[in-house]
Amino acid sequence: NDASEPIDVAVLGGGPAGAAAARLLASHGHRVALVTRAPARPALAESLPPSVGKLLDRIGVRRAVDAADFVRATGNTVWWGSDEPRVESFGAGSLGWQVRRDTFDAVLLAEAERAGARVVRRAIVRDVARGAGDASREPARRKPLHEGAAPGGRAAGDPYTDAAPGRRSGEGKA
Repeated sequence: NDASEPIDVAVLGGGPAGAAAARLLASHGHRVALVTRAPARPALAESLPPSVGKLLDRIGVRRAVDAADFVRATGNTVWWGSDEPRVESFGAGSLGWQVRRDTFDAVLLAEAERAGARVVRRAIVRDVARGAGDASREPARRKPLHEGAAPGGRAAGDPYTDAAPGRRSGEGKA
């Protein structure tokens, strides 16, 4: 990856939110760099309810997620507020997904790359600065995400959109 290539949007964080934002922005013609760090913990399994299917369809990754052959589940067994387990069904024959988080993240990152995002892996962001002259440069106008607005209410084409904020104010996740 050529770090000198101009970008419109830098997404800090390669988890599901960052990968989805990078994929959507790239698929709408924005030049996107997604920066993600190495995994900080062992891979865990997560349960995604059936309602996530609508989101997977909307961001265009449903086929890739289905092709990953995650276990489909009819519900969850939970221990919450009690020492006794409780089975919660998704109902009406609905199926959710049991995903290994590292595999799920890899699928979403691959889809962001396929859409045209540049993914920088195993990186740590210590500072972000605009290049000389960027503040006065007129942003390129590209296809808006929805009704003329980008995430966070910024104008479409805003080169400084913060698509995936960090866990604490002012700190990126990458």
